[in-house]
Amino acid sequence: DLRIRPDTGEMQAESGQSQFGRTRDDWGNWFGNNNSVALWHYVLSDHYLKRNPHIAFGDPKNVLIPGGTQVYPLSRTLPRFNDPHTANRFTSACSPMIYRDELMFPALAHASGSDRVAFVSEPVHNLVHRVVLTPEGMTFRARRAPGEEKSEFVASTDNWFRPTMLQTGPDGCLWIADMYRAVIEHPQWIPPDWQKKLDLRAGHDMGRIYRIVPVDKKPRAIPRMDKMTTAELVAALDSPNGWQRDMAMMMLMWKNDPAAVEHLERLAASRSPLARMTALCTLDAMGQPHNIVEKLLDDPHPGVRRHAARIVSPRPIEVSNTGRKLASLASDPDPQVRLQAALTLHGWWTETGGKALGTLLAKGGNDRFLRAAVLSSIQENTLGAVIRSVLKECAGQPPAGTLEDLLHIAIAMQRPEGVEEMLRLICTPSDAGYSAWQLDAMVSLLNALDARGSSMSKLTEPWKEHLGDSPKLIAAMFDAARKMASDEKTPIDTRSQALRLLGRMESRYSGDAPILMGLLAPRTPPELQSAAVAALGRRGDAETTKTFLAAWKGFSPARRTQVLELLLRREETTRHLMQALRDKSVEVGDLDAQSRQRLLTHTNVKLRQEAEKLLEGTVSADRQKVIDAFRPAITLRGKAETGKEHFNKLCAACHKLGSAGNEIGPDLTALASKPGDYLLTAILDPNRAVESRYIQYLVELKNGQSFAGLLLNETSTSLTVAGIDGKPQTILRANVDSLTSTGRSQMPEGLEKDLKPQDFADLLAFLKSSAPAPKRKEFPGNKPEVQKPFPGGELRLDAHNAEIYGPTLVLEAKYGNLGYWQSAEDHAAWEIELPKAGRYEVRFEYACDPGTAGNRFELTAADSRLTGVVASTGSWDTYRWTKVGEVSLPVGKSRVVIRADGPLKG
Repeated sequence: DLRIRPDTGEMQAESGQSQFGRTRDDWGNWFGNNNSVALWHYVLSDHYLKRNPHIAFGDPKNVLIPGGTQVYPLSRTLPRFNDPHTANRFTSACSPMIYRDELMFPALAHASGSDRVAFVSEPVHNLVHRVVLTPEGMTFRARRAPGEEKSEFVASTDNWFRPTMLQTGPDGCLWIADMYRAVIEHPQWIPPDWQKKLDLRAGHDMGRIYRIVPVDKKPRAIPRMDKMTTAELVAALDSPNGWQRDMAMMMLMWKNDPAAVEHLERLAASRSPLARMTALCTLDAMGQPHNIVEKLLDDPHPGVRRHAARIVSPRPIEVSNTGRKLASLASDPDPQVRLQAALTLHGWWTETGGKALGTLLAKGGNDRFLRAAVLSSIQENTLGAVIRSVLKECAGQPPAGTLEDLLHIAIAMQRPEGVEEMLRLICTPSDAGYSAWQLDAMVSLLNALDARGSSMSKLTEPWKEHLGDSPKLIAAMFDAARKMASDEKTPIDTRSQALRLLGRMESRYSGDAPILMGLLAPRTPPELQSAAVAALGRRGDAETTKTFLAAWKGFSPARRTQVLELLLRREETTRHLMQALRDKSVEVGDLDAQSRQRLLTHTNVKLRQEAEKLLEGTVSADRQKVIDAFRPAITLRGKAETGKEHFNKLCAACHKLGSAGNEIGPDLTALASKPGDYLLTAILDPNRAVESRYIQYLVELKNGQSFAGLLLNETSTSLTVAGIDGKPQTILRANVDSLTSTGRSQMPEGLEKDLKPQDFADLLAFLKSSAPAPKRKEFPGNKPEVQKPFPGGELRLDAHNAEIYGPTLVLEAKYGNLGYWQSAEDHAAWEIELPKAGRYEVRFEYACDPGTAGNRFELTAADSRLTGVVASTGSWDTYRWTKVGEVSLPVGKSRVVIRADGPLKG
């Protein structure tokens, strides 16, 4: 995001990537969203995080309304041009807005620690969504407003109602800008054949502005602020209305009248906490002396204390009463005040400031936001005090990751002070041996050294005079790790942890290598084999590569994927892999689809060209031909249990389905109920339509390694990328040599080489078995019940006896028919019970207008399946009977289901 100061033209990068709208509440908390994730809170600002380039900070925001959240429109669901699985879920969330007045919701007005109301527009579904935000720790949690658990604050039956902008008006009312269009989607997302049928400009000359007013109150009077004196503008800062306060502050800044100072200082002593805070912020914005800051650091209201702490942040603070008060906020009862204190203490270059930061880190380091705030504030002249404070506060185990982060900073800043004490704490075992956190801390330290092209020996040698007996303690820890890794009586999880220390020190590698190589044998438990591969792969040298390739035939599919990912990180090891493909010690068929894509898109032209020759024919450029070849899989009977194995092997690294897998790519739970041809196309032709957030990026590091994956998050100091294993990896920007978009989906083409049609049928069966049960719709006169044959043997399945499902399908009153088949999710089902098995002729009674003829249907009955084309009957009012085929039905109970066979047009 970008922050702009219009009067000067200054621009400043800010946290996040809001898609349509960034907003704040009365107390300076910022919020944003994108089309599918309707609301998040920016807990940390990027201008704070970028102060410390030595730490790779994680995501600075907290999601409040997650992607896939259901909405409840009143309008009829129209056919979607893309992503049909997102019907009745957020897909166009925009203009998030925190209501900033007391007129509509007086019980929730203005208090910093109280609930507040947030609105979000959702124009595709013709509604405005409302949630209540409740403070929780450093951030908030969201819940639907009481009484709106399955409804919306504003919803229209008019499909042209497109709320695109929300504001709290100067009158205290909610204002809604309605774009009023027939089509809200950009043509980029509409197939060409649809574009020919639609008037994409319909409504371009229309639009409405709505004002929502409480029924029992009058709108607030709107003052002429351009006519106000300085004293009147200051008085307006005490208005209950956020728009009026903001405008008064801006006008006072523009006027910059010195006479305002006295009025503002008087307002800063008023009874209203919001007025005190606004007066303080206005003085700061005007660049006036901050005579009231010290007093407001003791304010009874946490919101005022927080901003008093924020305002002193740009100014170095010497030891003073103000400084002592600021340090005391490290123990403030309010979490957001403590967070701001942690951010502000960056400007206090004293022992007391460092001690306060250490206290915050020791007591609150398990909170990712507070920990990031403290780490962003550490400077060279406060690092030692922070370390001493943490070690004093944490006599035993510190918060997870704390010592590792401090060691990262000490190494980067070349400050040995305190390092001996931290290493002693990490490397000194208890009577029971080394704890898991100690092993984790040492691994993290080694990873930090690797990222900087350093090593343990390079750290200890120049600092030996500062490290005391730490080198001996480190050696003892590595000896113990080697013993634990070799001892088959040691629990597997402990052995796996210990293996992460092996092979990390050049002087010890000759002793570690036999242990690691021995664990590559097929008899080794997979957890230990994986840890051994990771330890060996870290070296990335010719000897290790040859070891992997020699053991290749005995590796499981999961281990082969791991080895390939390691070999593809470096250009030199990739060359060894190419040689193995040439001499067939590794078969082309052994490569998974992701590895094939990495080779075929390699940045080295010679390697890429060679890969194209070796892999020629493995990935067909004609994706439609591939889809057609696998279409029979839709009709094959699949086994869900076998399909689950395929899912775990090919999909789970990036996709979540229920409780299984990782949520890197789209969540498949919402897709599982889609028709088979939709799923087939999505799997076999992933680049047909790909959102920008699922584009694969290539990150090349200065140490020669490279990573390919989705770009999950960016800050000024780091990138977070998820590769083919689905594990997010945060990388310091300082270590990045280049970042390049491949222009292709993270999901690779060529999965047809890994699966046969029956395998696809099994995978589809597993996906469908995991789909949540759809909710049956209810209509007047609709009474589903078990259907039995008439005396003559005829089985009649009427619309009023059907179970009706899907966003658009309805039971129409005029003819008692099933109508408005417009969604791939629409379907009807009947439960039948037969006294004996038999062969049945199937006939439909239906009507179809010529304008929508040609769609395909699918009828499934027990193990039988019929498909066909719906022909025109002349009009919607002209019904006729037609024979569509025959099915075999078993004795007893079974189900008959009818739905569309493929995408619907019209």
